[in-house]
Amino acid sequence: MNLLGWLAPSWAIALAAALAGAALGGGVQQLRIASRDAQIAAIRLDWQTERTVLAESKAAAERQAREAETALSDKERALNVTLANHAQERAHEQLDHQERLAAAHAANRGLREQLAAIQSAYSRGAPDSTARPAAGQPPAAAAVGVLADLLGRCESRATAVAAFADAAHAAGAACQQDYEAARLATMTGDGMGR
Repeated sequence: MNLLGWLAPSWAIALAAALAGAALGGGVQQLRIASRDAQIAAIRLDWQTERTVLAESKAAAERQAREAETALSDKERALNVTLANHAQERAHEQLDHQERLAAAHAANRGLREQLAAIQSAYSRGAPDSTARPAAGQPPAAAAVGVLADLLGRCESRATAVAAFADAAHAAGAACQQDYEAARLATMTGDGMGR
């Protein structure tokens, strides 16, 4: 028998070897578990860091969107105020135009009345009854009638052309003012001067 066999029976040696193997195997298993726990902790830390970065990015994007929306609302409000001011100015200009137009119509009526009076006077006979038309010339009453008719037609056509021109001018001026107001409102506050 060998020295070990003499000191301890063989079953004790086998038991000691089994216990030593189990202890050594359990230690290796503990090392594996500790390594996995460290990996899981590192992954959790990375995940938490990424989640924090994403939350901060989301908050920054939402803040920028709110600021952009506020800026856009402010511009829209300023544009609406400017357009309302321009509309009010146009209304005042239109009222002034209507007053000038009424005065022109009144003057036109006065001229028509004067022309009608002259035409009436010549149709009843010349104011100076001793005046006779020259040989071969038509009487003055006929010439005054032709002149009155011609002036009446010119006036009606001129009135139609003037009304069209006034409407076109008013529409063009309103469009130009709205465009300028919108252009200035969009340039204000955004640093774009194009």
